[in-house]
Amino acid sequence: MFYHLTASGLEETAAGLLMRALSAGWRVMVRGTDNAALDRLDARLWEVPADGFLPHGRERGMSDGDQPVLLGTGAVPDGAKAL
Repeated sequence: MFYHLTASGLEETAAGLLMRALSAGWRVMVRGTDNAALDRLDARLWEVPADGFLPHGRERGMSDGDQPVLLGTGAVPDGAKAL
């Protein structure tokens, strides 16, 4: 699938896609090269949905392998179903 970021920004689009992936039981790696963009997405995921947060972590944490959504620049963790 392809998404054009014309109606909403990267963080909003990614949050929606990640919520759908988690609903399906997937583990996901969001990989990028721009740490500032990963920082913005990290902050946004703590605000979505409005009544909670989307569980995730940044790469190189103590529990990378346990994160349902991992944000980073490195290798895809075992068990991830989407990149």
